Amino acid sequence: MLFEQARRKPGFDPGIAIELADGRTWWFPGPDPRPADPDYGALVRSVVEAEDESESSLAELALAIMLLSQNYDLAPSELQSLLTFAPPDRGRMHAAFSDLAAIHAKAMLTEGPPSASPASSSGWFRRAGRKHKCQDYSINHPSIIV
Repeated sequence: MLFEQARRKPGFDPGIAIELADGRTWWFPGPDPRPADPDYGALVRSVVEAEDESESSLAELALAIMLLSQNYDLAPSELQSLLTFAPPDRGRMHAAFSDLAAIHAKAMLTEGPPSASPASSSGWFRRAGRKHKCQDYSINHPSIIV
């Protein structure tokens, strides 16, 4: 059994709470401040620019794994057990990770991506708004508990 508090890394950010497959609440960093990892922007863009639901789900999962790994010291097998949901719970997991990605995408849109980024085109903004229905999420450490 994994104990969430025992696995926290220094710099832990209790931004967004999501109940994972173990039935416990785990915390994902919020979008402000954004993670220092240079792959963060690329992962958020991959969610927004996904061409179909399968690609979007894979990108959302990759972003969730990166964010979870920022807060916790977890082995790949432990990540797998936390993210392997029973069939009845997969819809809930998909919705939670989609919301998590939308919160991060909205924050990136609000901050404005760097001009050298492919995300700087107005098409990226339109796709983000349509794809995730970027609602008026509170960016100051929102909580999602499912």
